[in-house]
Amino acid sequence: MGIHLLNSDDFESIVITVKGKNVTSGLVLRELIPVEIQEIGEEGIVLSMTSHSCAQGHHLELDFFVSRGEWRENQKVTAKVLTTESCGSGADRVCATLIQYDSAGWSRWIAVMTGRQTEIEQYFARVKDVQ
Repeated sequence: MGIHLLNSDDFESIVITVKGKNVTSGLVLRELIPVEIQEIGEEGIVLSMTSHSCAQGHHLELDFFVSRGEWRENQKVTAKVLTTESCGSGADRVCATLIQYDSAGWSRWIAVMTGRQTEIEQYFARVKDVQ
Protein backbone atom coordinates (compact mmCIF):
# COMPACT_ATOMS: atom_id res chain seq x y z
CA MET A 1 0.00 0.00 0.00
CA GLY A 2 1.49 3.34 -1.02
CA ILE A 3 0.89 6.87 0.11
CA HIS A 4 -0.84 9.02 -2.46
CA LEU A 5 0.44 12.54 -2.10
CA LEU A 6 -0.72 13.88 -5.40
CA ASN A 7 -4.18 13.88 -6.81
CA SER A 8 -5.03 15.62 -10.08
CA ASP A 9 -7.88 17.42 -8.28
CA ASP A 10 -5.25 19.09 -6.07
CA PHE A 11 -4.23 21.17 -9.08
CA GLU A 12 -7.67 22.08 -10.40
CA SER A 13 -7.77 25.85 -10.54
CA ILE A 14 -10.65 28.21 -10.01
CA VAL A 15 -10.83 30.46 -13.06
CA ILE A 16 -12.44 33.88 -12.62
CA THR A 17 -13.16 36.33 -15.39
CA VAL A 18 -14.44 39.78 -14.47
CA LYS A 19 -16.15 42.12 -16.90
CA GLY A 20 -18.03 45.26 -16.14
CA LYS A 21 -19.06 48.83 -16.63
CA ASN A 22 -18.76 52.01 -14.64
CA VAL A 23 -22.45 52.98 -14.60
CA THR A 24 -21.70 56.49 -13.34
CA SER A 25 -19.35 57.42 -16.19
CA GLY A 26 -20.54 54.94 -18.81
CA LEU A 27 -17.01 53.56 -19.21
CA VAL A 28 -16.72 49.88 -20.12
CA LEU A 29 -13.98 48.37 -17.97
CA ARG A 30 -11.32 47.43 -20.48
CA GLU A 31 -8.93 44.58 -20.26
CA LEU A 32 -5.80 46.70 -20.79
CA ILE A 33 -5.11 45.57 -17.27
CA PRO A 34 -7.52 42.72 -16.49
CA VAL A 35 -9.82 43.35 -13.54
CA GLU A 36 -8.53 41.11 -10.76
CA ILE A 37 -9.99 40.20 -7.39
CA GLN A 38 -7.64 40.99 -4.50
CA GLU A 39 -10.03 40.42 -1.58
CA ILE A 40 -13.59 39.19 -1.30
CA GLY A 41 -16.05 39.52 1.57
CA GLU A 42 -19.71 38.99 2.38
CA GLU A 43 -20.63 42.56 1.46
CA GLY A 44 -17.62 43.97 -0.34
CA ILE A 45 -14.76 43.38 -2.71
CA VAL A 46 -11.32 44.78 -3.48
CA LEU A 47 -10.30 44.80 -7.13
CA SER A 48 -7.30 45.80 -9.17
CA MET A 49 -8.21 47.51 -12.44
CA THR A 50 -6.97 50.00 -15.01
CA SER A 51 -6.16 53.38 -13.44
CA HIS A 52 -8.86 56.05 -13.58
CA SER A 53 -11.59 53.53 -14.44
CA CYS A 54 -13.64 54.80 -11.52
CA ALA A 55 -13.68 57.14 -8.54
CA GLN A 56 -15.12 57.26 -5.05
CA GLY A 57 -18.92 57.16 -5.15
CA HIS A 58 -19.14 55.65 -8.65
CA HIS A 59 -21.37 52.63 -9.25
CA LEU A 60 -19.96 49.60 -11.04
CA GLU A 61 -21.86 46.76 -12.71
CA LEU A 62 -19.65 43.70 -12.49
CA ASP A 63 -20.08 40.24 -14.03
CA PHE A 64 -18.01 37.48 -12.44
CA PHE A 65 -17.69 34.27 -14.45
CA VAL A 66 -16.34 31.53 -12.19
CA SER A 67 -15.44 27.95 -13.06
CA ARG A 68 -13.72 25.01 -11.44
CA GLY A 69 -13.73 21.78 -13.39
CA GLU A 70 -17.34 21.12 -14.39
CA TRP A 71 -18.73 23.69 -11.92
CA ARG A 72 -19.69 27.06 -13.42
CA GLU A 73 -21.36 30.09 -11.92
CA ASN A 74 -22.05 33.65 -12.94
CA GLN A 75 -22.50 36.41 -10.37
CA LYS A 76 -23.77 39.84 -11.35
CA VAL A 77 -23.40 42.63 -8.82
CA THR A 78 -23.71 46.37 -8.56
CA ALA A 79 -21.09 47.88 -6.28
CA LYS A 80 -20.38 51.37 -4.97
CA VAL A 81 -16.75 52.47 -4.96
CA LEU A 82 -15.56 53.44 -1.47
CA THR A 83 -11.89 54.18 -2.21
CA THR A 84 -9.35 54.02 -5.00
CA GLU A 85 -5.57 54.17 -4.77
CA SER A 86 -2.83 53.84 -7.34
CA CYS A 87 -0.90 50.57 -7.37
CA GLY A 88 1.56 51.79 -9.99
CA SER A 89 1.99 50.23 -13.44
CA GLY A 90 -1.29 51.78 -14.63
CA ALA A 91 -3.48 49.98 -12.09
CA ASP A 92 -5.67 51.13 -9.20
CA ARG A 93 -6.77 49.23 -6.10
CA VAL A 94 -10.53 49.72 -5.79
CA CYS A 95 -12.49 48.98 -2.60
CA ALA A 96 -16.23 48.67 -3.16
CA THR A 97 -19.32 47.66 -1.25
CA LEU A 98 -21.97 45.47 -2.84
CA ILE A 99 -25.33 47.22 -3.15
CA GLN A 100 -27.31 44.91 -5.48
CA TYR A 101 -26.54 41.20 -5.63
CA ASP A 102 -27.87 37.72 -4.94
CA SER A 103 -26.67 37.28 -1.35
CA ALA A 104 -27.24 33.50 -1.35
CA GLY A 105 -25.33 33.09 -4.62
CA TRP A 106 -22.55 35.37 -3.39
CA SER A 107 -22.24 33.37 -0.14
CA ARG A 108 -22.10 30.14 -2.16
CA TRP A 109 -19.30 31.59 -4.27
CA ILE A 110 -17.35 32.69 -1.19
CA ALA A 111 -17.77 29.17 0.22
CA VAL A 112 -16.22 27.71 -2.95
CA MET A 113 -13.29 30.15 -2.69
CA THR A 114 -12.64 29.54 1.00
CA GLY A 115 -13.13 25.80 0.49
CA ARG A 116 -10.44 25.85 -2.17
CA GLN A 117 -8.10 27.70 0.21
CA THR A 118 -8.73 25.03 2.86
CA GLU A 119 -7.99 22.28 0.31
CA ILE A 120 -4.66 23.93 -0.55
CA GLU A 121 -3.72 24.25 3.12
CA GLN A 122 -4.60 20.57 3.70
CA TYR A 123 -2.54 19.54 0.68
CA PHE A 124 0.54 21.34 2.03
CA ALA A 125 -0.04 19.86 5.47
CA ARG A 126 -0.09 16.33 3.94
CA VAL A 127 3.14 17.02 2.05
CA LYS A 128 4.79 18.46 5.17
CA ASP A 129 3.75 15.44 7.30
CA VAL A 130 5.44 13.03 4.86
CA GLN A 131 8.77 14.87 4.87
